[in-house]
Amino acid sequence: CVYHEGMLQTFATRPYIWGTYVWNMFEFASDMRDEGMVQGRNNKGLVNFGRTIKKDAYYAYKAHWTTAPFVHICGRRFADRCGDATSIKIYATGVNEVALVLNSGEIARKQGEHIFVFENVVLAMGANSVQAIGYQGGQKTAKETIALNRTEEPNPAYRMPEETGGSDSVA
Repeated sequence: CVYHEGMLQTFATRPYIWGTYVWNMFEFASDMRDEGMVQGRNNKGLVNFGRTIKKDAYYAYKAHWTTAPFVHICGRRFADRCGDATSIKIYATGVNEVALVLNSGEIARKQGEHIFVFENVVLAMGANSVQAIGYQGGQKTAKETIALNRTEEPNPAYRMPEETGGSDSVA
């Protein structure tokens, strides 16, 4: 997402660029690839191979290139969080203010456009409801809710296993 945010900023600050495209919209088959624990697939698409999951980067482009009001809370696939605090990023359009609601209580509001980052959000241990509410001119225009879990230990599924054997192994 950080790469795509940088590209969107580049496009926005250079009005002489008259055309852009994203490589690539969807993950696709690629026999020679063996990366990210998935063999034979290019995983860099904005939408997954099965066309069922729009990744956070997809919503970064939507926030910059559409006008219909929406908010999207990033990181839903990184639902298990450990540590004292976490950051929550929200992509939005058609709003000039976003409220962050944690377990039914509003904890902060930010003004801006497209990208709203809330730092040092303290989740309760266990299940948490995280909601983003978008406002335009004081009127609620969009909202989204996701579930995040605060855990004692990192989720091992979020780490790529170390390779064993062979001359290219990583220790």
